[in-house]
Amino acid sequence: MKPRLPSVNMLIQKDLSAIIRRVLELPPASLVTITKVRSAANLQSAKVFVSIMPDSEARPIMDYLAKNRFILQQELFKNLKTKFSPKIEFVYDEIEARANKIERILDGLQNSND
Repeated sequence: MKPRLPSVNMLIQKDLSAIIRRVLELPPASLVTITKVRSAANLQSAKVFVSIMPDSEARPIMDYLAKNRFILQQELFKNLKTKFSPKIEFVYDEIEARANKIERILDGLQNSND
């Protein structure tokens, strides 16, 4: 990994989070978090990992993000000082959902033992 790539990934994560809050209208009871960004070494593409709460809103919000990808890319390119604007691919990050599921199971076990 090139030395500047982690910095670019963090910048994309920060800027894209702000752009999503500013440009898109998401359901009021939902929480959308960019958990990490993995850019290609040539900065031509970037996978953006997204965590969504509640889980029931994940599919519609992922579809909405994909549908508005080009608008988000244009806004991101205005902020980035790079030669290329990466092509964004949104990926649902299931780690939070899995952690919540495990926590509910453990809570259920604890309540059944009381």
